[in-house]
Amino acid sequence: MKFLFCLTFLIGGLVVALKANGIDSLVNVNAPFQYVEQMPEFPNGEAAMNQFISLHLHYPPKARDAGIKGRVIVSFVVDTTGSLEAIKTVRDIGYGCGDSVVAVMKQMPKWKCGTQNGKKVKVQYHLPVVFSIEEDETKPKKKKHAKKPINDLQKLFDD
Repeated sequence: MKFLFCLTFLIGGLVVALKANGIDSLVNVNAPFQYVEQMPEFPNGEAAMNQFISLHLHYPPKARDAGIKGRVIVSFVVDTTGSLEAIKTVRDIGYGCGDSVVAVMKQMPKWKCGTQNGKKVKVQYHLPVVFSIEEDETKPKKKKHAKKPINDLQKLFDD
């Protein structure tokens, strides 16, 4: 019974404190949202964003020479004007790949901003960018040794 009374007292005290200070005092109203009703969008959609990244992203020579491949994850905030801010690498594969992705993000045009309850809001966004090295087609390919054809006379003797 004492536990129930203490719990009720604590909850009641919290409600009084919230009413006295305003609920916004507990919540950072300037913090970006993680998910909203309408998520931010790159102009003309995801395909256009992928094309922009592939046109502007440079594979760092050190990474290419070392055969480095993998996924870089970049984090950023789309603000209420559609500008990107707080751009940073969350996961990097090294050799300058993360810096290369951040440089591309800084070149991006303004996005269509996210909305929540009909209002424009800041939204945290994470974007994976994959670095991969394609096999160079100019390298000589290994020759497959063709089996020697068996002539008709050989077939007769093998039977």
